[in-house]
Amino acid sequence: MEIETYIASKNLHTLFQPIVSLKRKSILGFEALSRGREPSSGHTLGYEKLHEIASFENTIVQLDRACRYNALHSWKSYYKKHPESLLFLNFDVTLLNNGVNGSGFFLEMVKSAGIPPENIVIELVERQVQQYEELLSFVETYRKKGFLFAIDDFGEAASNIERLFMIQPEVIKISRTLFHAPMYSETYGKSVLEGLVNLIASLGSLPLLEGVETVPQLYNALDCGIDVIQGFLISHPMAELSDGQLLKTKETLRMVSEISGKYRSQCIQLAKAKSNYLINEAKHMAMIVEMECVELDTDVLLHNLLAIDEQIECLYILSETGVQISETHFRPGLKIKNALFKPAKCGDDHSEKDYFLYIKAGSAHYFSSPYISQATGSYCSTISIVLTQGPLAGHILCIDFATPTPVFRRSSIEYPPDFSKKVDLKCL
Repeated sequence: MEIETYIASKNLHTLFQPIVSLKRKSILGFEALSRGREPSSGHTLGYEKLHEIASFENTIVQLDRACRYNALHSWKSYYKKHPESLLFLNFDVTLLNNGVNGSGFFLEMVKSAGIPPENIVIELVERQVQQYEELLSFVETYRKKGFLFAIDDFGEAASNIERLFMIQPEVIKISRTLFHAPMYSETYGKSVLEGLVNLIASLGSLPLLEGVETVPQLYNALDCGIDVIQGFLISHPMAELSDGQLLKTKETLRMVSEISGKYRSQCIQLAKAKSNYLINEAKHMAMIVEMECVELDTDVLLHNLLAIDEQIECLYILSETGVQISETHFRPGLKIKNALFKPAKCGDDHSEKDYFLYIKAGSAHYFSSPYISQATGSYCSTISIVLTQGPLAGHILCIDFATPTPVFRRSSIEYPPDFSKKVDLKCL
């Protein structure tokens, strides 16, 4: 069936999927998702299929306008009851290649629905746009009118960093492919996600993770600092925003927020306990060095200290000026990743390293964030601590602790009654 026939026969309709803030425990808004209905069979067509038909018929402009019109007029009654809510509307940027920029059609459509532009987030769908000047002009024009902008599906297809800097969107929606594509392991996907979140934060935009379906995916979002999510974990797209549907969604959100709060709290407690443990271990080893360095050779002493804790990757001592005065002593059996990495030697200068600079600035000890060790190529955290007694007083003991990918015992979290009926807990 032709797209214009779908439009004329009113066989286009809109579903709404909530976008939520876990920390606020609130629904921020809804994304409008357009669908088509095949009259003869009753089958539902997704927007991608509709777009494919429209591309073949050269009716993309008509399809896009009809979908936005339906979304606005389906949502306006909800907006009247919830004037703080946002509507996320998809806009296919390939339309700009057809010269629609500046027509004012969309602005008039929004006005006719009685919805302020400030409540509309225009999602720029990640497809190729030939005229970047047209895209920038479109964004500038509508931003001045009060509209907000989001980049959709960032991380796939036509995504590029240049577009982010050009548009400076208020929201960046990270693609679900980070967790759903077969090529991405959970660890790899999480690493990419963390990098994207840091990039988005540097732009001053709000990261939003799409396609969150399971509790482990929720945990990954929380680990990477994401608060705003969208996906089946909270709600499937809804045909109507009835009070009953909203009540059900809010109850699910309450339980998901409760889980996320417990998870974050336990992660913080775990990190604090581990930090305190390792710092106490470092203080204990510093005390041994201070007492034993008179009787034992420094390198022999450091070698013996490796047996204290299996998490120790290596040990070395710096002078008051940051020069290494010992060899680097490794845990037995530790492997160096490749030829790019090599341990520091006696006489090497560490005066530009954070674990020296913080001590020089007056700290009694310093605990670094995890980083890739130049000695081994693996993740580690360094604790540096000032020796205060004995022949090595004023020198600095440095201990590299291995830092594997954090593993949290998620099964220890207590879930609200009947939560498993609403949320996928298979991976826990």
